[in-house]
Amino acid sequence: MELTELGDKVRIWSLVDGYVLLGKSFGVIGENEGVLTLIRNCSFDYNSVFVSPGDVFSLSLYDNSTITGTVNRITTFEDRYSEVELVNVTLYSDTGEVLISNATKILTNAPIPLKVSTSGFDTNEPANPYPNIFGTHNGTITPSVTIKVSKLYTYPCVGTGGHTEHVRFWNDSWNVTANWSGYNGDWHNVTFGDLAILYAGLTYNYTIKTGAYPQIHHTDRLEIYDGVITCDEFLDANGKGYTNWIPAIRLD
Repeated sequence: MELTELGDKVRIWSLVDGYVLLGKSFGVIGENEGVLTLIRNCSFDYNSVFVSPGDVFSLSLYDNSTITGTVNRITTFEDRYSEVELVNVTLYSDTGEVLISNATKILTNAPIPLKVSTSGFDTNEPANPYPNIFGTHNGTITPSVTIKVSKLYTYPCVGTGGHTEHVRFWNDSWNVTANWSGYNGDWHNVTFGDLAILYAGLTYNYTIKTGAYPQIHHTDRLEIYDGVITCDEFLDANGKGYTNWIPAIRLD
């Protein structure tokens, strides 16, 4: 269990590999200027840059790691709280590896709520899972917290063997797949050979091919405590297409 800042607004943006990004305005209403600071591992290795709306920024540390992005908005409120909205944020490691790409976040110094997370993603069971049929689901998933995924569980309809036969998560720079091993042992789950990490606030594509009769959320967009999952297309076993069928799944 962990406490995580809720939604797209954070006081401290915890990236990956010990990097954090801070941002604030100068506290003067009407003067939309601020400062961004990149720090790694709570050390003295940090760098700051002054920014204004529309600026394309780049911050590098002594180890040659770099973060880039665009300042979309800086807002200062009467109580001296502020928001700095960043878009197209990309973090590169010291070897040039892309650790985070095209991310969006609002940095604030205002008090914001925390959520308790079990580091999973659970659509839960729908109130009405019918009609249902097996087929191939395509859509996107955007977790609100970073989750480490070792397996995918499929909620079956009562009295059926509903399951996932194949799953793929990917974006422009990353890809992971897993396949079902049949009706033996823990057959409700599909297990990933390599640990899959889905980072908070980033959107990933998914393809989930189901078998038998899994439960279905009949909507094109499902907002849950753990994030958002959407349906771009579902092609059922008879070749009929839908845009509002989301499989009931849990990522652990």
